[in-house]
Amino acid sequence: MKAIVAGGGDVGKLLAERLQESKAEVTLIESNAERAQSLAEELDCAVLHGDATSLNVLRDADCANADLFIAATGDDRSNILSALLAKQLGAKRVVVVLEDPSLEDVARGLGLENVVIPTRLAVNEVLAIARGASRPSEVLGEGLTLVRVPVKGLLLNASVSSLKLPEGAILCAVIRGDKTLQPLQDLKLEEGDELLFLVKEEKLPSLRKVLEGGD
Repeated sequence: MKAIVAGGGDVGKLLAERLQESKAEVTLIESNAERAQSLAEELDCAVLHGDATSLNVLRDADCANADLFIAATGDDRSNILSALLAKQLGAKRVVVVLEDPSLEDVARGLGLENVVIPTRLAVNEVLAIARGASRPSEVLGEGLTLVRVPVKGLLLNASVSSLKLPEGAILCAVIRGDKTLQPLQDLKLEEGDELLFLVKEEKLPSLRKVLEGGD
C-alpha cells in the first residue's frame, strides 16, 4: 500500500510509524524545513519538505497513485484543502483529521467522507475498552495505550501549552466533569480534570516522570 501523510507533528509522525509497521510505503509531507530534516533522520520513510495544500507538492508525493492520503497537519482548514486536492488528484482513500468538531459537516459537505475527530475517537476507544476489549491494544493496536492522568500537583492551573510531553505521547482530550474538551494550547487545567493521552507503551515511564515534575 502506498500511503501519504500530510503533517509531521506528533499525530502525523505516529501515523507514519504505524503505517510503516504495517509494511506500507509511506511518504510524509512537512512544511517546516527543520522539522522535515529531523523526521528524515528519524524515520525510515520518504519525507518531503513542502506545503500539503500545494498541488505541485502533492504531485511530487505521487498523490495520484496513493492508496491512502491522511491530512493531519494540525490546521483544520489546511487539512480540508489538502484532502480535497488529494481527492482531486486521484488518491484512492482520503482521511481528514479535524480538531474542531464544528467543521465536520463542512468537510462532509465538500465530499470528504472519512473524517476523524481525535477527541471523539479517544472517548470512543475508552468506551470500547470498557465494553469488553480486554486491553487497549485490541482497540488501538499493539504498542499503544490510552492513559488517563488526574490533574494535581504541578499540573494545577498549568496551561496545555506548558506541558513538555515526550515524543510518542499525544494529549487527546481534557475530561472535565461530563465534558470532553479539546486540548487547546491556552486551556488552563483545573482541579478534578483528567488528561487523556495516547502513548507508546515504552514511553509511559517518561510521560509519568514529566507529569510528576521530574527532569
